Amino acid sequence: MLFTNIINSQASLAFYKYHKLPSRIFPGDSGALTFGATYGVIAIVGHVEVIAAIAILPAIINSFLFLSSVKKITEHRETKNPVSHTDDFKLKTGDYMNAPITLVRLIIAKRPLSEKQIVTEIFRLGIFSGVLAIITAFLMGVEV
Repeated sequence: MLFTNIINSQASLAFYKYHKLPSRIFPGDSGALTFGATYGVIAIVGHVEVIAAIAILPAIINSFLFLSSVKKITEHRETKNPVSHTDDFKLKTGDYMNAPITLVRLIIAKRPLSEKQIVTEIFRLGIFSGVLAIITAFLMGVEV
């Protein structure tokens, strides 16, 4: 189990090197599904499903918001874009009232933000979820 975690962590760090802002590669759905499946397998094999679910809570919330607003499983290109750009290249909520609700759309609901500011906010959510997962692991008595 520990070996699998180490290999996955190294692969994730290598991927991050080229995917950090400004990104030079884009994983798309296939890349995201591959990472998600890997983390899911590690969680199941390690018997830490609840902790893993808490750790990836921002992604779960984003998927739930999208599915609950669209009300069907659909490809992203078939939906209205939930965000648009301002003249100074910041992201703001889109003009479409029936555009899907996403985590990014909620983050920029108050004011337009740059991509770097949005990444920082999502990173903060990820750190918060990670801390909650660690606390949950200690409360459940999971041994490393």
